[in-house]
Amino acid sequence: MMLSPCFVLDIPDIIADFNHVRQLHCKEAGKPIKIAHRLNSICINPNALQRTSVKHALNVLHESTIRGLYAYSDLHSEFKDTALFLQKLSDIYKIMSVRNKYIGVAKRDEYCDYISKLSDAQLSYMEIWSKYLSDWKSSGLRGFSAPTFAATIFTLKTMPSLCRYLLSVKEYKYVLTGQINSNELEKRFGWFRQCSGSDFYLSVKTLIDGEKKIRVLSLLRNDLLLKLSL
Repeated sequence: MMLSPCFVLDIPDIIADFNHVRQLHCKEAGKPIKIAHRLNSICINPNALQRTSVKHALNVLHESTIRGLYAYSDLHSEFKDTALFLQKLSDIYKIMSVRNKYIGVAKRDEYCDYISKLSDAQLSYMEIWSKYLSDWKSSGLRGFSAPTFAATIFTLKTMPSLCRYLLSVKEYKYVLTGQINSNELEKRFGWFRQCSGSDFYLSVKTLIDGEKKIRVLSLLRNDLLLKLSL
């Protein structure tokens, strides 16, 4: 299948360095008008808890950050490599995060289109990215952490197969990749941790007790809402 030029992963031998993003932030610090306006000190130097926040990661992948790197590449040519890599990461994130059928039209962005055909370029692009990351991991070159490599490769390998299954076997009209996630499961475990005093390591007894508390609270809340509606 012939891919659109937008869906071709053309990354030459480049050296992307997060220090370039730090340098960009330092150059614009204190300026009233910034190109990379989404960058802040938390994005540049996050603590252990802040590193788990998707919001801060997206600030680094934001188009304003990428444009800022390109803008300063006239003075620092090495910024182009980092900008190109962040652009490609942003593109694959958009494909994996489509939660609305019309977002692609609203943003005029091919990467935000929903998947409705077995021949859609997004499916092939995910597989191309999966192979690229697998080769990168096997090369032994410096890159992501082992868990990040494993989770990303697994997701990019299985998502196209799942989409094809939903379209061909289950006869879905379209698939929104951003709706396929573990948010509800993570939300439930978040409740369990809150019920146990924010303890990250939970025992089976703690889970059972937490589930009882959550069900009781849900019943009380539903009963209160019912009374208020009368």
